[in-house]
Amino acid sequence: MTTATLDREPFFADAANVAILVDCLRFVERRGISHSLAWVVMPDHLHWLMELRSETSAECMALLKSRSSRLLNRPIRSVRAWPARWVSTRTHAWCRWPL
Repeated sequence: MTTATLDREPFFADAANVAILVDCLRFVERRGISHSLAWVVMPDHLHWLMELRSETSAECMALLKSRSSRLLNRPIRSVRAWPARWVSTRTHAWCRWPL
C-alpha cells in the first residue's frame, strides 16, 4: 500500500516523525491486523508491503493514520498529516528475490 501526506507535506523529513510512524506500523502489527514484509518511509509518503491478518485494508490504514496523526500532533502541533480519505486499489507486486 502507498499513502501520501496531506498536500504532500514532507513530515517524514524529520527523523523524530519517522520514528513515530515506524512505532505505529509496529503497533498495527502487534494488534494482529498486519504482518509487515517491508516498508519505505519517504519525506511525503509511505510504501508498505504487508499481509493482512484481520480487518480490511481500509480499516488497517484507518488505524495506522489515526494513531500516527494523534502522536504526530503531540504536544504542541495542530496539523493534519494525512488526507481525510484513503482509497484502496488492487496492486500487484513481483519480487525476483526469495523473502
